[in-house]
Amino acid sequence: MTVVKIRDLRVGLKDLEVFGKITSIMMNGTSESRHAIARLEDETSEVALNLWNVQVDQVKVGDRVRLKGAFTRRKGRVLSVSLWGDVEVLPKG
Repeated sequence: MTVVKIRDLRVGLKDLEVFGKITSIMMNGTSESRHAIARLEDETSEVALNLWNVQVDQVKVGDRVRLKGAFTRRKGRVLSVSLWGDVEVLPKG
């Protein structure tokens, strides 16, 4: 797994580890599929983050997170976490 800063994201990257803070969350799902688009920022930039199903409930605005198994979409401007990946909320402090 490769640790990467948000400013260094580009199309075609996969199996990434990304750290950042959730700055907003917008629900975008249906009754059959829960989906949200969050904004994730680090000290270098920000990016859209797709959250699906249980991932939607794992985070809230202000949480610092570590994404494991992340990959880029749409020219590196959107980040998603694979089914085998993980969204981990880091302890405060």
